[in-house]
Amino acid sequence: MLLPNPLALAAVKFVGYAAVGHQAKRRGTTRGNVWFFSGVRVVLGWVIGLALGVGLMRFADAWGESWGPICYAILTVPRFLVWAFLIRVWFKPVGGNPATFLWAGVGTAVSTVIDLVVLKLLADVPFFGVPFC
Repeated sequence: MLLPNPLALAAVKFVGYAAVGHQAKRRGTTRGNVWFFSGVRVVLGWVIGLALGVGLMRFADAWGESWGPICYAILTVPRFLVWAFLIRVWFKPVGGNPATFLWAGVGTAVSTVIDLVVLKLLADVPFFGVPFC
């Protein structure tokens, strides 16, 4: 069984998050550091995702085989909220809350696409997977 390589996933997410941050910065009222933003977003994602994921695993038996997708879907909500908070704090997008929520949606979509691509490539690209048990 292969699991995502945390370093590879963090590296890919760091670049993807920096790209979203760069675009949000161009349309923002403050000039926050894109690289610092990306690093904080990656760390918060790991910390919050791990804590909530472990908490949700308590329900794995009740949900049966579908627990993974259910957990992932539930984690989309805090993912969106983290994106919205960080985009608002770092870049203060022109357009206020609607623009913040739009950028949070873009960031959430980028996060999700990166996850799905890495999961798809686990078996084919050795760099993305690490053996487990």
